[in-house]
Amino acid sequence: AGRILCGLLPSGSAAGADADPGVLDEPCIRALEEAERSEGAEGRRTMLRRLTKEYHPDQNPGREAEVTPIFQHLQKLRNDLDGRR
Repeated sequence: AGRILCGLLPSGSAAGADADPGVLDEPCIRALEEAERSEGAEGRRTMLRRLTKEYHPDQNPGREAEVTPIFQHLQKLRNDLDGRR
């Protein structure tokens, strides 16, 4: 099984990558790295679902500009994991 986060986290993270380091904040990166280490796709899905809810713009009034790129990135990860485009 391939790594779900490969190429999607900033360089220097446990997953190593070429992503824009400005998109994800540190707590999100740590949670994604934890998801990467999770056993099985269901653990990864659960973590991504939790993060998507946490970073949803509607759940962060006044921080929409900050969380929207993170939310969109997480949605892309979820879609990629589920095989959707």
